[in-house]
Amino acid sequence: MLPEYLAWWLNHPVSQDTLISKVARGQYIPFVSKADLLAFHVPLPSLEVQERIVAVDRLHRKERALRERLDFLTQQWVDDVTFAAADRTP
Repeated sequence: MLPEYLAWWLNHPVSQDTLISKVARGQYIPFVSKADLLAFHVPLPSLEVQERIVAVDRLHRKERALRERLDFLTQQWVDDVTFAAADRTP
């Protein structure tokens, strides 16, 4: 099993919901024991499929980072343009 695949699977919202609702204990801070985690079923596709999942997830995270950067730069540009325009108003 690829470590990146396991990390993706454990962090997936469906897996997180299952862990919290069926495995975790604790009222305020969910806790999953090592024994419970070892007994938790993780689907194991072929290495090729795992590699594809990891690649798609990596691209998705990169796209999200680029969108955040674009949003930041767009907002910065809008702020600069509107502030400059407001500064020139008599």
